[in-house]
Amino acid sequence: YYAVAAYNSDQQSVARDMFLQIVSKFPDWRQVDEVYLWLTTIYLQQGDYLKAMSYASRIEKADARQSATELKKRYLKSANLTILDSLLHQYPSDKDIAINLADRIAAQPFLEQDRELLENIVSVFDLDPGKYRVEEELTSTKKNKYQVAVLLPFMHDEMEQNPKHLSNEWVIDLYEGILLG
Repeated sequence: YYAVAAYNSDQQSVARDMFLQIVSKFPDWRQVDEVYLWLTTIYLQQGDYLKAMSYASRIEKADARQSATELKKRYLKSANLTILDSLLHQYPSDKDIAINLADRIAAQPFLEQDRELLENIVSVFDLDPGKYRVEEELTSTKKNKYQVAVLLPFMHDEMEQNPKHLSNEWVIDLYEGILLG
């Protein structure tokens, strides 16, 4: 009760220490899953995802495990790509980590995505391939007509410094090259 009261009084470090003390002194206590859930909550709020996952993985009771899953879903959304990748290597069967990592990869620009990792996650965890666009192929289509816009610097300051050249000579050469292209 002291640990829960400390947590509710915004004294997370005191609460964490008390919960850790309970775990070390009474590891076989029948309500130790609740203590693991509290530790998971505290470490997730502090951004220490590795310790949070460590305690969440120890939970055995179904109702506490469900609460831990909901906590992970909420807090892992703020974890960056590197952290999520590291967590997935530590806990390769954790679907919550995998879903958050897949979401983070899919949010990147298409060419920067680790497509191999994304496809692996989608197949291993049976995620929706349409959501993560893993079945799409990058194909380049040739068009019959392209529209191109070019801004030419006819009044460029550097050309005025050299009196031997026409001020717009290189710009005209550039324009003629574009027309040839």
